[in-house]
Amino acid sequence: LIEPVSNTPSVLRQINRETPGTFYGNSGTSLGWGLGAALGAKLASPEKTVVTIVADGCFIYGCPIPSLWATHTYKAPFLAIILNNRQYQFPKGVIQKVYGKESYSARSNLWVGVDIEPSPDYALVAEACQAYGRRIEEPSELPATIREALEVVQDGRSAVLDVIIEKEPEASYFSQ
Repeated sequence: LIEPVSNTPSVLRQINRETPGTFYGNSGTSLGWGLGAALGAKLASPEKTVVTIVADGCFIYGCPIPSLWATHTYKAPFLAIILNNRQYQFPKGVIQKVYGKESYSARSNLWVGVDIEPSPDYALVAEACQAYGRRIEEPSELPATIREALEVVQDGRSAVLDVIIEKEPEASYFSQ
């Protein structure tokens, strides 16, 4: 499942899914559906490995504590990969596109209600809910950490990877 919002173009270029029923996204609802959808997918197909890629804002909107608590309680583990750019990038991009350099936020570089900085420790949130949690700041760590997290999920425990990404990635909806 994917809910990376403004990083969707970048994610779609890196994921090649051709088997029907193995790739889901949703552009028709509000933010935060990814965690609940991952839980539902796992409950519906307990034999399958479920992975959800979400933006950090979507992770927050997805009510991570009850979602992760439920994965533990109902034995429905999945892997959540958070693309953490420490902001609600899509609303920020809209403000920048509509108001440009004239907006108060652009002039002051104070993005109230948009910046998520300092970032919460999402790995600790996961651990508080009996899930595996890990923060990744170096891209070179990602392949091994994903393998480790998938092993944790196969062993019956959810995993959350808090992947720190660029704050203003080139490959977003607003860079096209």
